[in-house]
Amino acid sequence: ATILSTEGGVGAVTSATVLVTKPGLVYVGHEGGYVTIWDASSSNTTSDADPNSSTAGLLPPKCIQTLKVATTDIICLEGVNTKLWAGSRNGFISAYDVEHRPWMVTNVWKHGGYAGSEVEGDRKGLPVLRLLVDYTDLEKNERLTVVSVGRDEVIRFWDALLSWDWIDNALEKREKEFSSFRPMKVLVCTWNVDAAKPETLNSVDNTGGVDNVGFLDNVLSSVDRPDILVFGFQEVIDLESKKMTAKTVLFGSDNAHKVSRSYKLWYDRLVYAVRVAMPTDCPYSVIHTENLVGLFTCIFIRSSERESMSSTAITTVKRGMGGHYGNKGAIVSRFVLDDSSFCFINCHLAAGQSEKAARNSDIAAVLEERSVFPAAVNADQAVVFAGGGDGSMILDHEFVF
Repeated sequence: ATILSTEGGVGAVTSATVLVTKPGLVYVGHEGGYVTIWDASSSNTTSDADPNSSTAGLLPPKCIQTLKVATTDIICLEGVNTKLWAGSRNGFISAYDVEHRPWMVTNVWKHGGYAGSEVEGDRKGLPVLRLLVDYTDLEKNERLTVVSVGRDEVIRFWDALLSWDWIDNALEKREKEFSSFRPMKVLVCTWNVDAAKPETLNSVDNTGGVDNVGFLDNVLSSVDRPDILVFGFQEVIDLESKKMTAKTVLFGSDNAHKVSRSYKLWYDRLVYAVRVAMPTDCPYSVIHTENLVGLFTCIFIRSSERESMSSTAITTVKRGMGGHYGNKGAIVSRFVLDDSSFCFINCHLAAGQSEKAARNSDIAAVLEERSVFPAAVNADQAVVFAGGGDGSMILDHEFVF
């Protein structure tokens, strides 16, 4: 994941640190998920000063960049070699590669400990209060350790040099020596259908339009015998109707028949289109289907690949009304094929040029959502995931669409 620069005000200062590889720069953490970079180098001087003052010729540090790196408050920062480690209010520790432009998130860990009820959706991670590098461990045990302290009053120890990452990178350079590869063809179709019915694809009247006739046939013929077919539709129901949307969001059961029928019509149409468009000797099976207030995801895979699949899961992430309702949000699905992990996101976010900040915040929250999927239970399962993750988060997966 990459971090882009941003504009506007930042929250209160919570922490600050330096990196030995970036002399003269100070990294300051803020509430609201911001990090500001300040130039405090000795060259930042002026001649317009009292020569008798102890600070003669020195200017205050200058803020040279502001970045939004998280959706929640940054509580603590620590510079470790070339990486900036950050502890957040929601209980995560993230490592950022500041050498990369824009910044890249290389690792994310859960510090542990939850507040609230035992219901998964109600649990909130407890803040990470402090990060520090234990240099004495380098002399005693020949390793460099980062120590974290959380509000759960538990101290945890982390590999500061990310040696597992180094091992993974070294193995990746030589993986051709011990791994076999085969190409996979993935066809992804995302479409805002604007509450259209499947039958409009068969007509050229004002409802369907000439561009829609044969649309699915054209999509399915664009790739020869794809291994994976992914359909992500938005606005399957009429979201412009405030009355309909409100009833669906607040009283879904009252509209269950009407709403579910819309999704069922599109499901049947996709199954039929795939069966007709694909060769008879290349059958496909539906592995995932899900809906969320206008969103609809349907994923097919070649039947010959079913035996190679594992760890299939699909879920929804709600972002409407403070994360409680699904009028805005995403459907997230994943599976493992051989030793490669795939994740697909179908999202519907706030519309309009003025809602850019809201869209960016929502998609960042979706990507950072904790425990989206069941975590790997052993090392053999975890090896298919990326960045040291256990598969519980979206960015733990090797391929994310």
